[in-house]
Amino acid sequence: MLDKPQIIAHRGGSHYAPENTIEAAMYTQLINASIDEQLWVTSYNTTWLDQTEATAPDMITALSLELAEYVTVEEFQAMGYDMINTHHSKKDSFFRDFAEAGIPVNVRTVNIASRFQQVWTLGVTSVTTDKPEVFLDITKKLF
Repeated sequence: MLDKPQIIAHRGGSHYAPENTIEAAMYTQLINASIDEQLWVTSYNTTWLDQTEATAPDMITALSLELAEYVTVEEFQAMGYDMINTHHSKKDSFFRDFAEAGIPVNVRTVNIASRFQQVWTLGVTSVTTDKPEVFLDITKKLF
């Protein structure tokens, strides 16, 4: 049985880039605090993800995809990132393909319990939400 996806509360995005001085300092602080392997950075910008990999190789890099964007498992694996971050409305086969390949997938922004249940069944590993309280009492899949 698949583990319940991790629930990530969402309170707005940031647009930090590691090449900026303050962000480089932030990465240095995270690395020095030995928590960089617990964090993940998500972006549509592959240049930023590549710089993150070079600056903080233990940090988890997540390629963000818009709803209409598609990448195959093989294409993703060639990029060298750690996980996918995408909209929850992608085709079911997309989620299944990545789950079968063992690639973590975070879906955003799920605020309805029934959709949470569906993406859990499809193998996603984490769900970003504006309403974490909706999912806290869910302990088993219904589908």
